[in-house]
Amino acid sequence: MSSSVSPDGSHIYYNSEDSGIFIAYADGELPTLLTLDGIGPAVSPDGAMLAFTSRGELRVMSADGGRSRTLPQRLVAYDPSWSSDGTRIVFEAWRDHENASIYIINVDGSGLQELAASATSPSWSPDGSRIGGAWMKELPSAQRTPFSERVSVALRCPGNVRPSPAAQLS
Repeated sequence: MSSSVSPDGSHIYYNSEDSGIFIAYADGELPTLLTLDGIGPAVSPDGAMLAFTSRGELRVMSADGGRSRTLPQRLVAYDPSWSSDGTRIVFEAWRDHENASIYIINVDGSGLQELAASATSPSWSPDGSRIGGAWMKELPSAQRTPFSERVSVALRCPGNVRPSPAAQLS
């Protein structure tokens, strides 16, 4: 289960184990189902929009429910996180079952860019200058286990977000 709190603290968005996304209210009102199919809700900085994934597609919708729309990309997406200005979403995506990368896309669906290969769990810094994540370190074959070794990374994110993943790891 994952959750996201509205900027004013009055709502919590969460997905149930059955993959529905709900909104719960701080005043104790009963939770409301927003969509039957979705996981990983992330509320925008202004509280107006919700990003989530559904069947591997990155989707956005009004934070109070309604129709969602798919942000076009041909990836299996997870774990969305909004930029501090609410114009971009960073997310984890898989092209196959072995290789995850961190990508960024504009909320209108344009500007898809890969930021870091072999990386997962992206999250924006509060000031929007960096994106954190976990880089999957390559181990010699004799040392590999079913669990990849992960190292935390931070990518520098200038205004136009065109980092070279190898050069931007810090």
